[in-house]
Amino acid sequence: MSWEERNTPDIVTIAVPDGWEVLTPGEIPGTANFMLVSDREPRGRAGIRIGNFSPKIVGGHGPDVDVKRERDYGVEHGTAQENLVGRGIPLEPRLIAGVKAWGYAATATFGEENTYPIQRWFLWREDGVWLISVAGFANTFVIPAELIGALDTISFIRPSGTPAAPYTVTTASPSPGPSPSVTES
Repeated sequence: MSWEERNTPDIVTIAVPDGWEVLTPGEIPGTANFMLVSDREPRGRAGIRIGNFSPKIVGGHGPDVDVKRERDYGVEHGTAQENLVGRGIPLEPRLIAGVKAWGYAATATFGEENTYPIQRWFLWREDGVWLISVAGFANTFVIPAELIGALDTISFIRPSGTPAAPYTVTTASPSPGPSPSVTES
């Protein structure tokens, strides 16, 4: 396995479900790198927000950074923006873009009178910690299934020419056998 840490985030891609749209970078408030919103409430809270914090910002280095503790903290406290109603519920880890993600489910107010069902997922990659926030519509109890399904379609594309940070790890792996020829499968 090779680990080339970098402080420039990869580009996020996702399959956009019917009834949802992706905001352009200039329309995205706050620190999110990517935002998927409902086309019926484009300024509402429902949707998926994805943000990145580089290794330099979070101070974590190497492939073994533990984001489970971020999840565990979130279960108890949420984030300043969420304003949890009660305690969050830890979710089983899942793979997002081939990376183990740790998450929790909760009800949040975001400082409003409305409540929102949310899931918050944390994953650690070479380009830092990614925070994926999924929220349902106001005053409902369930996140739309198409948003949860969209998590399985997330991928990351490294921009060409992105330099690696000084922290690089290469682990030896057994040498693979010969590559299959074009006619083999």
